[in-house]
Amino acid sequence: MKIFTIPTETGKYAIPLLIFITFFSRLPQLLSPNLYMDGDECIVGLMAKHFMEGKELPLFFYGQSYGFSFLEVLPISMFYALMGISILAVKLAMLLLFTIGIVFFYKALARIGNRNTHWGAFLVTLLLVFSPTYAIWSMKARGGYLTAFMLTSVVMFLLFAPKEKQSIAPSIVTGLLLLIIYEAQPLWLAGLIPLLIYRDFQIKSFRSALWRIIGLVLGIGVFSFLKRGLTHFWIPPKIGFSSIHFEWVKNIPENVFLAFTGSYDYTEYIEPELITQLLSSITSYSIPVVFLIGIGVMVINRKLNGLFLVSSVSVLFSLGYLVVVDGSNPRYIIPLLGYVLLMIYSVAVMLKNNKFIPVAFTIVILMGAVSLYRFKDHVYYDNVSEQQLVQLMEAHDVEYLFSKGGLLQWKLMFYTEEEVVARYVTNTDRYPEYVEKVNQAYQQSDTNIALVGYYDEALVQSSDQFIPVNKSFYFYNNPPKELLLKLGFQLSEE
Repeated sequence: MKIFTIPTETGKYAIPLLIFITFFSRLPQLLSPNLYMDGDECIVGLMAKHFMEGKELPLFFYGQSYGFSFLEVLPISMFYALMGISILAVKLAMLLLFTIGIVFFYKALARIGNRNTHWGAFLVTLLLVFSPTYAIWSMKARGGYLTAFMLTSVVMFLLFAPKEKQSIAPSIVTGLLLLIIYEAQPLWLAGLIPLLIYRDFQIKSFRSALWRIIGLVLGIGVFSFLKRGLTHFWIPPKIGFSSIHFEWVKNIPENVFLAFTGSYDYTEYIEPELITQLLSSITSYSIPVVFLIGIGVMVINRKLNGLFLVSSVSVLFSLGYLVVVDGSNPRYIIPLLGYVLLMIYSVAVMLKNNKFIPVAFTIVILMGAVSLYRFKDHVYYDNVSEQQLVQLMEAHDVEYLFSKGGLLQWKLMFYTEEEVVARYVTNTDRYPEYVEKVNQAYQQSDTNIALVGYYDEALVQSSDQFIPVNKSFYFYNNPPKELLLKLGFQLSEE
């Protein structure tokens, strides 16, 4: 029996095992007191609340005409119905999407291996499960990222179906899914498109490509209708030749390393455990090493391997957009890992009789298990102070809030389940209704309204009306108009 082949009676348990392992590996984080949601996640959490209440149908991340989020909003609202509105409900819903993506990633690799099941497919999928890259992001509701991850795996599974299964319906569905990925988070398409082209030429079924295009066109029509009337609070910068920054090219290796650690908050890198750094280094260096090994095997065998070549192109394309996209934001590099693992798998299949490969995979998986466990201790925010701030607001019966802290308003509204309505400094925001409500409340004298922000020692010491919260936040009950204007709040249309 070849090392990479799983016996049929064992292979049938691969998917249940993956589901169990994926959930169990996240259990330490789910049970940790450090479990948190950032401001953008709280926006998605509020979107799900509005959907559950029948208030609206939030399809895109508030304030944008991109970042299709409904496939995240829907499961979150279902978990809300089961267990109430909470951070845990959001995280479990996102873990569900990640797990679906994991299952289809495995099924795609198994199809690529041209056997029902493979140790290689199973072990490479476990590399993805236990990678620190997805330690946090496997449960992060960031308006499209996990949608794109999940659907990319589904598309890969559909693409590598046998030719006789490349019928009209799956091809149309593939086209629709490609458009949803584009609308959710298009960065995944950089590596997916080469696989798409490769598969069409491999099976010589251009009829499937035609039906896929039809599905794509149908999807464009649907999304054009869905986008009517959307607000455009945030518009991403246009990408073109003027966007090329050669300084970004120089920083690609470092940014890839940071992204593979999974230890960051927006653009702030938070130094992780040594084992996580080691895993990130292994993953980063595997890109050139595995590529050279693959080239060497083809030279020795005097035979081209199409999957290896196209997966290498997918990796190259996923690195290539970092020339025009700021790689200092590590989340933009997340799609790279899946294509790197596909390249690793293609070389592993070429070397399927090499006994060292499963051993190496197993060692890295075990290291990843330790790394993931250690993520339960990662603290990105002062959760204790945030809860104390909420308690202070409750003690003062605050109903409306001026938030000087960027994104803080979303977190406080989520924590209070919108019993407190908050707004930021500007008179325009992702959800204009909140600004209007706070402005109207401020003009009345019978409502309790407060000011909060991140701790500023000079500001807090300027008046005894400021109540500090562990030198993380400040609270000011019923702030005067002069103070709000001084802090830059727009109280009327400007």
